[in-house]
Amino acid sequence: MQPKLKELIQIREEEMMEVNCSYDTFKRYRRYWNEFLNYSEKHGYQFYNEEIYINFLKDVYNYTIGNNPNRKQSYAIRAKTYLENSENFISKCKSTNDFKYPKRKLTKYFEDTLQKYLEECKNNYNSETTLRQKENGLLKILKYFEDNNIYSFDHLSKDIIIKLFNNYKNLLYMRKKIAWLLRGLFTFLYNEKITKINYSIYVPMIKRNQREKLLITFSTEDINKIVNYMKTHNNTNIQKRNHAMLILAIRYGMRISDIKNLKFENINWEDNYIEFNQVKTGNYMKLPLTNEVGNFIIDYIKNSRPSSLENYIFLRYTFPHIKISRQNNLREYIITICQKLNIDLTNKEKIGIHCFRSTLASNMLKNEIPVNIISQILGHENTDTTSVYIRIDESHLKNCFLELPHE
Repeated sequence: MQPKLKELIQIREEEMMEVNCSYDTFKRYRRYWNEFLNYSEKHGYQFYNEEIYINFLKDVYNYTIGNNPNRKQSYAIRAKTYLENSENFISKCKSTNDFKYPKRKLTKYFEDTLQKYLEECKNNYNSETTLRQKENGLLKILKYFEDNNIYSFDHLSKDIIIKLFNNYKNLLYMRKKIAWLLRGLFTFLYNEKITKINYSIYVPMIKRNQREKLLITFSTEDINKIVNYMKTHNNTNIQKRNHAMLILAIRYGMRISDIKNLKFENINWEDNYIEFNQVKTGNYMKLPLTNEVGNFIIDYIKNSRPSSLENYIFLRYTFPHIKISRQNNLREYIITICQKLNIDLTNKEKIGIHCFRSTLASNMLKNEIPVNIISQILGHENTDTTSVYIRIDESHLKNCFLELPHE
């Protein structure tokens, strides 16, 4: 049975989220589709009709089939194509994500040394995400050294290191990232006696802009709106899976990496708890399984999860049905919910699932829960890490630190 136009648009939007299309692309085509929806309803059509879309192009975008389109007209035509058949569009998104970070070839000397360093980082329990960031970043840095005729770490100099940083003079976040990458690598090279001196002394100190990292949180009212929406709009497969993932972030402050890596053996239904080792830190976590969280997960597993031999709980809906890709962080889905609920997203450009972790920490602080307890709940190794999440309420933060005993 042909779905109504409104339902067809929702299906296309969910397919775009599934393959993690960029937010700009998502927003662009949704705008054209919603314009066409309004146009169709105005003319008494509830189902997709190609002839009506052609009239829509003519009336709204002044375009007649056969003419050379301008930029906006081209996007409107593509929106028609993707609405009718999303297969090519989805394939394009997949190929873009699959080849987004191609590896760059290095000389054998740099390649071997890099792999030794990454192996050391892995032995030190660096998460998969951190290892990937180090590998991608250092590949580019080492290629930069080669482009400047540096083929051995013995040939490094203060000048070439400073020159690298000067290339990003106005990009503070890049300078900080390069400093982080190089300090780790140079310390390893020195400890392993690969270099005679620790080149970290030449890495400049990058002052952190204290206002740069403003953590995003939701109000209690907004959280209640989101949870109520999840409970009353939990019909499609995408909704059931995404809502089960979101409730874990909202109620427990779990990271997206930990949610994606949850397996069936991590949930003890008999004794009602969830246990796992955090991907980022390796720390063991044991959380109480509430009825609310359990109901979302059960609904997804029983009524929505694809049939698969995979042991991961949350899977892709597109074939093959495997663990959700690292690119899919539910950002676009969260933005869509917020827009439907008229939640103000001003100054929330970096909104994402991690905001629920910050919100949980902030709310616990406002309820005067000591920082060391919050640190344990979030799975942090020390309270210094926790203070980053809760700097939004400095007055409470100071009081909580005063309650801690001095060493």
